[in-house]
This record gives sequence, structure tokens and C-alpha cells, in this order.
Amino acid sequence: MQIEFRKVPFTAKEFSVELASVKLEGTFCKISPTLAKVEAALVGSASVDCCRCGVEYTIELNENL
Repeated sequence: MQIEFRKVPFTAKEFSVELASVKLEGTFCKISPTLAKVEAALVGSASVDCCRCGVEYTIELNENL
């Protein structure tokens, strides 16, 4: 997602993006004319392959960004 910087509001704006079973949601706002603040959380589950044995397993995501 790209937003032109001059259009970023000074008041917090919520966003949510979902791909498969992973969701990124949070808020963003402009702090100064050249600085923006983003607070978000990455939540969901993703399947990954082990690089040594090739077994597929699911990891749970619950990270604050």
C-alpha cells in the first residue's frame, strides 16, 4: 500500500490489510511535515517449510510492529 506523503493526515487513521490467513492492522498519522508514525500488529498463521528436512508446519503470528 502506498500513500502520497502529503495526503497522510495529522489525525490517526486506521488501516487493515489481509492476505491468506495473515492480517496487518493498525493506525498511521503524520507527526511532523517529514515524519509519519505507524503502529500496527501482524496477526494470523502461516505455513513454512523446514530448510533442513522439508517438513511443512504452521507458525502463529502475533507481533506488534
